[in-house]
Amino acid sequence: MRRISAPRRASSSGRCPGRWTDPVFVEAIAMLKAWFDKGWFGGSTDRYFTNKFANVYGGLAKGEVALMFNGSWTFSEIAPYFGKEAGNDATWDWAPLPSMNSGVAAGVQPLSVGGAYSINKDCRHPDQAAAVLDYFAGDPDRQLASLAATGVAPSPVKVAEKDFPADVDPRVKRQYLQLSAGENFGYTTWTFWPPKSDTYIYEQVEKVLTGQLSPQDYCAGLDKLFQEELQAGKRPPVPAPRGA
Repeated sequence: MRRISAPRRASSSGRCPGRWTDPVFVEAIAMLKAWFDKGWFGGSTDRYFTNKFANVYGGLAKGEVALMFNGSWTFSEIAPYFGKEAGNDATWDWAPLPSMNSGVAAGVQPLSVGGAYSINKDCRHPDQAAAVLDYFAGDPDRQLASLAATGVAPSPVKVAEKDFPADVDPRVKRQYLQLSAGENFGYTTWTFWPPKSDTYIYEQVEKVLTGQLSPQDYCAGLDKLFQEELQAGKRPPVPAPRGA
């Protein structure tokens, strides 16, 4: 949806007045279905559902997989499959996916939050626990040292190029510098959609891919559920897009 409809359209539908039944969203789901029908994901729809990340990374290193769609968590997972550690001379790199509609600016960067640091409500020493979290999560130098060592994304702290340690992978560094400087952002479902709508998106899309549900009916079902959650105040805050 982000690369066919543009983040601004998705943002409008997330707030209204747009609707998920608008043709541009139906077109996006229909295009995804067509790609699966051609075997572009995992070789076939059946194989896609049983593929493991280890198989995909391994296939990428062997040249059997052309590319994979993934998020920045890839940086913490991909190293063991490439280079000396894996017993090959393969290399990897990343790039933003291209836009797939003339009205969508290139280089959309989907934003997401996939985890959180929390203090248990029954913690006997909450102030000390908070101090530990502040120590690790609030200091850019420690965050970037962790990034260099593990590839795990830093907390949302403001950083500049001079802040990165010398041993950070330049490909990883490029990602976070581009993200910090960018304005062309998209919206991931697990961060910006209400909970029932998010669950509907990933559960029911499997029925679309296997031919049990049409793109039109899929979008209609999403729109109905989303409107209910929107009226109930269940939608997380959605920042307005810039540059798209």
